[in-house]
Amino acid sequence: MQRILIFVLLLVGLALPAWADYDGGYKAYKKGDYHAALDQLLPLAKQGDPKAQRIIGNMYADRLRIEAHYASAAKWYQLAADQGYAPAMADLGDLYYYGDGVDQDHATAVKWYRRGAERGDPEAEYDYGLIFHDGSAGQKQNFDAAMKWFLRAAAQGHAPALNMVGYMHDLGEGVDEDPHEAFGWYQRAADKGFEIAQYNIGVMYQNGRGVEKNPSQAARWYRKAAEKGDADSEAALGYLYEQGLGVRNDLTQAIKWYKAAAKQGSSRALNNLGVLYHDGTGVSKNMVNAYVLYALAAEKAESGDDRKLALDNRNDAAKELTAADLAKAKELREDASKNLDLVLPGETVASQGDADGGDPAESGKNPRNSALTPDTKAPDKSTTVPPQPSGSGSLMGSVKAALTALGYDAGPRDVASASKTVAAIKAFQKDKGLPVTGEISEDLLAALLVARFELTTASKSVDSAGGDEKLELYATGSGFYVSAAGHIVTNDHVVDGCKQMKLADGTLLSVITTDKANDLALLKGPKPAAAFVRFRDGRGVRTGEGILIAGFPLRDEISSEINVTTGNVSSLAGPNNDRTLIQITAPVQHGNSGGPVLDLSGNVVGVVQSKFDPSADAADDNTIDVPQNVNFAVSANTLRAFLDAQDIEYESALSTAPLSTAEIAARAHAFTVSLERWQ
Repeated sequence: MQRILIFVLLLVGLALPAWADYDGGYKAYKKGDYHAALDQLLPLAKQGDPKAQRIIGNMYADRLRIEAHYASAAKWYQLAADQGYAPAMADLGDLYYYGDGVDQDHATAVKWYRRGAERGDPEAEYDYGLIFHDGSAGQKQNFDAAMKWFLRAAAQGHAPALNMVGYMHDLGEGVDEDPHEAFGWYQRAADKGFEIAQYNIGVMYQNGRGVEKNPSQAARWYRKAAEKGDADSEAALGYLYEQGLGVRNDLTQAIKWYKAAAKQGSSRALNNLGVLYHDGTGVSKNMVNAYVLYALAAEKAESGDDRKLALDNRNDAAKELTAADLAKAKELREDASKNLDLVLPGETVASQGDADGGDPAESGKNPRNSALTPDTKAPDKSTTVPPQPSGSGSLMGSVKAALTALGYDAGPRDVASASKTVAAIKAFQKDKGLPVTGEISEDLLAALLVARFELTTASKSVDSAGGDEKLELYATGSGFYVSAAGHIVTNDHVVDGCKQMKLADGTLLSVITTDKANDLALLKGPKPAAAFVRFRDGRGVRTGEGILIAGFPLRDEISSEINVTTGNVSSLAGPNNDRTLIQITAPVQHGNSGGPVLDLSGNVVGVVQSKFDPSADAADDNTIDVPQNVNFAVSANTLRAFLDAQDIEYESALSTAPLSTAEIAARAHAFTVSLERWQ
């Protein structure tokens, strides 16, 4: 009945009005023309188009064209997800995770994240990775699983996932602590415009962590994120302008960025504005406003150090106020908590020469902001731990995660109560001989880093006393050059478990990276490639289109010569509608794995992955109809995303000139290689 219903819906879809166009509706949605998007997409959604259903769900959930109604968003997401549309699964998981429009149910959220991730949706892969990273939603913390899913999403260019891979290298979570490696991942995410990563790059440049210290570069990256509205970057950039670090000293710019950050609740921006009022630097001295800003900064502080600094400053300001002014300040504080503009500087500020506080570059000597100088504490959260997006990956979440990994009961990360976390912090501080305060401080973060690094190192230590061992040829496979620099692509299962990878002539290869989820591996030879494949450009491969595969199957049993077979594309999806795979009819044997799938112009459209093995299903039952010529290949789009994530330069060409099978085979012979796995 379900198949009949889907078939009927497909037939009905053929009769949609001419104006119901998904591409047009999607373009209107991206442009912000939600009225036009709704007109185009709603008819499609009602007829069962999962992509249109998801966009309609987004319009409900994101308060765009339609009045906010999460229950309606859940309905549309559910319809799309039930059809196997992976992007909607991630969205539906979010609604269940936060309880928006549905009863909060973390088990159901995890179910949808997992289903979407298993189907290759990068947002679902990222969300599923966060669950394992934080040990939330009832799942045990598992850094290896988290890294697996982050890497899978990162291979598709997902910027938040790229950032989290960097973050885990930065802190040594499941991998060796490596700031230089972290910087590289942050850079990739930052280059995609992800403001959290841009801020992290700024932190690393300001503190010389993973890269040479460079305040000018720090200011450049802070500005990129600040212009997108990132509050931490706004506060950081304001501090650099106030201190003249990497930029010219400019109090007008400093106040501008402090104000922008303060309006978003930045504790450090509020505190620094209070310092300016306190000293009369860049603004007329106003102790009432200073008191109010310090008090608000203490309320907004996420770290114990920031809170203590703001409270100390507030108390110092109170000592300079008369009883009447103090009463006025407390009353203004209540009003300012609802309307911050009451205590923020106006558009015109005093010139530097008019400021009562003298040279603002000397303000770093003032005890009220000494904790904000670059030598002792960065002006943005922490010099040691870059910030993460709110919610999953937050500073508090990371502290909880580290404590949990070290055996302390810090409580679940998504519970608002901090009582267990405070108790865990105190227990850790006591064990490490630190002052037992229960507060997050730089000393605590540093100690957690060391403890996590020691734990990771101990868990990964191996006995190498055996010395050099004799390796044996374990298996063979195929691969092909994808770049002039000598990069070779094959399957992950071809290299899995290898001690060494070699070409058939004995040339030793380096394994650059692998993607187990998509069964891809990237190798590198010692010299440039004489020939390499071109990717098919323009329209993608179509069902029914002819293809050719090349490789070295059964090399030791039959022949060491390249083998070429032909067939066609029988489906643009693999098992369970997996769009990372395509189905092909060309015969595949053991050893073909990792070889290229080429179109009739000789351009690559996939990577041979597996052959259908009917034995597991057929067993001894000769009544089962065994499918014939059912084999699978990793799609070219999946391979491109994998290479893009590694910054590999490859070439594309239009498939406009058909070649003979012999011509394609001759080309394939030049760039297809036989691989040997030694272990």
